[in-house]
Amino acid sequence: MKLKAVQIQGYRAHEDTTVTLENGLTVVVGRNNTGKTSFVEIIDKFIGNNTNNRLRAADFSAKQTETLIESLSSKENENLTRDALPTIKLKLKIEYSLEQDKPEALAAITRYITTLDIRCRNLVIECTYKPTDPEQACTTLNNLKKDSDEITFDTVIKTIDRHCNYKATYSAYSTLDNEEENRERQENQPIFEDAANNASRDLNIEQVKRIIATEYIYAQIDLDDTSTDSRHNLSNAFENFYKEISEDEAIRQNLDAAVENMQADLTSAYSTFFKDALKSIETITRNTHAGGLNLTVGSELKTGRMINSTTRVRYRDNTTEQVYPESHNGLGYSRLTYTILQILAFKEKRSRRNYDTPINLLLIEEPEAHLHPQMQEVFIRLVDRILNSDSQLIITTHSSHILSERKLESLRYFKRSGYRIECKDISLWAKNDLALKEKAYNTISNYLQLRISDLFFADCAILIEGAAERILLPKAITMCAEDLNSSHYTIIEVGGAYAQHFIPLLDFIEIPSLIITDIDSVNPGNSNSAIQTKRGENQTTANSTLKNILGKVKVDDLLDLNDDEKTVNEHIRICFQSENDAYLLSDGTRLYARTLEDAVIYANTTTFFNLESKDHFEEKRIKSLLKKSETEEGIAVGAYAETRKDSFEKTTFAIDCTLLDTLTMPDYISAGLRWLSSKTQTPTVTAASDE
Repeated sequence: MKLKAVQIQGYRAHEDTTVTLENGLTVVVGRNNTGKTSFVEIIDKFIGNNTNNRLRAADFSAKQTETLIESLSSKENENLTRDALPTIKLKLKIEYSLEQDKPEALAAITRYITTLDIRCRNLVIECTYKPTDPEQACTTLNNLKKDSDEITFDTVIKTIDRHCNYKATYSAYSTLDNEEENRERQENQPIFEDAANNASRDLNIEQVKRIIATEYIYAQIDLDDTSTDSRHNLSNAFENFYKEISEDEAIRQNLDAAVENMQADLTSAYSTFFKDALKSIETITRNTHAGGLNLTVGSELKTGRMINSTTRVRYRDNTTEQVYPESHNGLGYSRLTYTILQILAFKEKRSRRNYDTPINLLLIEEPEAHLHPQMQEVFIRLVDRILNSDSQLIITTHSSHILSERKLESLRYFKRSGYRIECKDISLWAKNDLALKEKAYNTISNYLQLRISDLFFADCAILIEGAAERILLPKAITMCAEDLNSSHYTIIEVGGAYAQHFIPLLDFIEIPSLIITDIDSVNPGNSNSAIQTKRGENQTTANSTLKNILGKVKVDDLLDLNDDEKTVNEHIRICFQSENDAYLLSDGTRLYARTLEDAVIYANTTTFFNLESKDHFEEKRIKSLLKKSETEEGIAVGAYAETRKDSFEKTTFAIDCTLLDTLTMPDYISAGLRWLSSKTQTPTVTAASDE
């Protein structure tokens, strides 16, 4: 029995978001402000144990609040109806099997199954935040409309919180999947089916918790590594862990025995220490009407109380063997220790409670906080091994290091579209879009280890062939598309042949992407050997991405493409050497660029020729070319031959170029970067007035 999907409706930016879950670990990723924390919080608010974390009117989605305010502000005399009242819904879809699940697990949900159809294998728990008396809530808000000249957000929110009596309610119902519909669904989000027979049954929060146990570890943990730390929060974590294991009879008896021995010793010591004081009290009060006070002082110790007040964490330096207090430990290790303790406590709580919950959900927000990259990778590799097999783990993260350690199927990508949050289920894409593209799937899975995981946190992506492009790109961006420096762009080296395999993923997550590659002209009449690019000679391209994505093999056809024809779709574009990157000789001949290096040289012959020192270039082939060339044309004419030689060092040449203040970027790169910049710009948002 597992929690298979979560649907959120009307909560903050989650106007209607569906998230499927893996049986083990699900990793929720996305850029900042895409609702990852809200996803965790709404589950906590509805079925968590933190009574202080409650739903409020401010949690309603922007669309609902905006619609309500517009209705109340309308000059028409129509009153609100109950359908206009904002609500928040959380649906939890549980998948079970009558054949495979244990009887005790099925017993927890049997009373809530609303159909006798044995094909049914889904139970939905629906949590709703709504007014207990909708008619009264409508009347209250209608009165607000009559009594106020101006309806504001704050006024409406305060009125709902104070006077509309919103509460969380719970119900459960059975659903039947449509198998044919599921097969045709492809990459679309799974649907939460209507209740079978339109029947549902009410639950209370305690009954829900007997089905689903939850624990939350938030990113903001009150830990300190200063010597003034007086809260001892790490020690408190150990105290809380004791509470979870205190039902262990053997452990408790050992602790109780130790405390009892200590209590006897303290009582004996107190008798001696306070002997004179107690005797004086008895003497002074001897003549009172009640007689002298005959007092004794003893020790009354309780194991739990002692642990709560005396537990202190120490750590030993492995080099010096010196023992230090917890405040001397670094935040990274403190955070790691705290998180592990919380996970172990969840596990112990699960195994020692008086009843078994069939679904056990642990949610961890941004576990990477204060952990260095290597520790992040170790943590995510090990954390799911700690839990029992009947537990599910959800992690939200901004860390590409954590993401790089997970399989594609475990990823859920949150993407903001206006007011709404959309969840891109990478598992559905992996199973459907790549079913016949095993090489593409394996390529992306392998590259995930090489930090393509940055894709899921970036505003845009630039896919390049190799190190030379990577070295030149920062300078190119500053020169040609400065606005990109205000965005989070990620650069991924994919070679010339493999960029095509990334396009399905880029298209699925809808991230603006620029693919920078080479035209790579070859001579089909000479075993497809590399040849300097020319028109009218029946040359073809060796570049797989250009052939398979743009559908063009002939070099002439590729050179004829305009910018729009190089755009795969609205958010992916391919750029390569074009007509504008050719060098025009004095006799009218055009030298076409085949690769990045000759394109850079063609764009900078004047700059290179006018260098005060030809020794600026550390790259020996280019240094030699500049010294022997008597004209700018001479540099252009010799460029292809020099850059094709085995001794030519591409990365050295790229570094040499970045050190030139007057460098000009090839047109295909500058045009591509400007296009990408236009895709990452968002409309200016005017701040709301304080009034």
